[in-house]
Amino acid sequence: RPGYESTLPQETLAHYRALVERLSHRRDITFVTPKDLPPLGVDDFLDFTHLADSGRARVSERLAEILADLDGR
Repeated sequence: RPGYESTLPQETLAHYRALVERLSHRRDITFVTPKDLPPLGVDDFLDFTHLADSGRARVSERLAEILADLDGR
């Protein structure tokens, strides 16, 4: 959700970013970044961490496309 990272303590945010960086280099997993997903607005969230029906539908549709592309390789 827009602004979510501003709610995290700096230590947690640094740990999260380091984890994301390490995972993004792995070849044995498909790493999906926010850039790979459709833009979501505040209305697509129930709160700072949970998607509303609209957000779930948009993210699920895009993840299904990504998985279908992987399956076709």
